[in-house]
Amino acid sequence: MAFAEMTGLLAAGLPLAAFKIDGITADPSAIVELLMKEKLMLNPGDGQKGIAPLAFIYDPQKNIHYGYGIVGAEQEEELLPTKDKVLERLEKAGFLSSSS
Repeated sequence: MAFAEMTGLLAAGLPLAAFKIDGITADPSAIVELLMKEKLMLNPGDGQKGIAPLAFIYDPQKNIHYGYGIVGAEQEEELLPTKDKVLERLEKAGFLSSSS
């Protein structure tokens, strides 16, 4: 949570939860670009729910394809649906394997 505090994610007082992502099939920069383009990136200063990537690791040569993120929403009961929505969008874009 030190990351969340340093980046200002705690300033808005939104509920947050950390989670692991398995099955990343794309370059992390492409994932972040999609999150920002489709307004799925957590931005509490603007009241925007979504996820904030902590680490997305994709190295097909070493068979490493996972990541960690923080999900945030206005209400605690929105955390899981928000995370699921983002992961479904990433899967639809081909950035996550369907078995993740």
